[in-house]
Amino acid sequence: MTIAGGGGLVPDRYAVVLDEIFGEIHRAQLDAVRRSNALVIDLYARIGRVIVARQHDEGYGSQLINRLAVDLAGRYRGQRGWSPRNLRYMRAFALAWPDDQMVQARLHQLSWTHHQVLLDRLDTPTERTWYVDQAITNHWSSRVLEAQIRSQLHQRHGLAPSNFATTIPELAGDALDQLATDPYRLDFLALDLAVTERGFEQAVVERITEFLTHLGRGFAYLGRQWRLTVGDSDFFLDLAFYNVHLHAYVIFELKTREFAPAHAGQLAFYVTAIERQVRRAGDNPTIGVLLVPDKDQVVVEYTLASLNAPLAVATYTYGDLPDDVRHELPAAADLAPLLRPGPDP
Repeated sequence: MTIAGGGGLVPDRYAVVLDEIFGEIHRAQLDAVRRSNALVIDLYARIGRVIVARQHDEGYGSQLINRLAVDLAGRYRGQRGWSPRNLRYMRAFALAWPDDQMVQARLHQLSWTHHQVLLDRLDTPTERTWYVDQAITNHWSSRVLEAQIRSQLHQRHGLAPSNFATTIPELAGDALDQLATDPYRLDFLALDLAVTERGFEQAVVERITEFLTHLGRGFAYLGRQWRLTVGDSDFFLDLAFYNVHLHAYVIFELKTREFAPAHAGQLAFYVTAIERQVRRAGDNPTIGVLLVPDKDQVVVEYTLASLNAPLAVATYTYGDLPDDVRHELPAAADLAPLLRPGPDP
């Protein structure tokens, strides 16, 4: 096989050319999907505004939507989207988002299914805007968005006690607030009430995809039971991650007993070891998160005030959500066979 002009094909170079073309096609396809979605959202917003305006100005009642559904379905046969239910969503969307600049700037980035979830589950503009921002930032599917709303993430976001404000003020922002969620809703782990700390850790590893979704954007899983050699002793931290947005290592310690100051001291020790042995130029300070089933708020505050390492202490739950909510939590294939303890840092 030859290229026109007489040049012979070099297999390795041809593979590079082919991959480059595949990449261009993929980018064009993604761009087409985004543009198509934006056009749909914009169209539905305009239709919703017409319905609202005519119902207000002309005094049309609820029958307007039913009549429109019949006539639009007749005119655009074979096209979906003209049911009375969807037209009501368009009307609700127009009422929820009267500012066209918001529609153009942010709402185009979510699918119509996302917006149906937002309209069904939330009543206030403040809550809707918060979840819109979270869904866009964290690339949530509509299913994950619904699960997060039903677990009331906005009421837990940033509530875990931490010393972040004094130890890493330069990193303040949503990514840190996500780490400081309290409590962590871990129903997807399907834990037994009598779980051991090692069983807890194993469950997280086996459902690491869901756990990463819970943590927020930018997290890469590095491993479990990371060995840290300090002096003549070996120590093993439970879970290690790196966040590409924070540019920092984030380590988790999992406890099945109520918080004790010694737990935070242990975690601070691990943070110091990572700082001295693993952290490189360009990395921000290492962050530690302690997950416990229960805590005395005052004891936690006193403990964190005495430590210089950036730490947060959050509780977790895994058995108090109704079945219908638990089933909506993000699911993924069991990744346990693909995961193994992390390499020595």
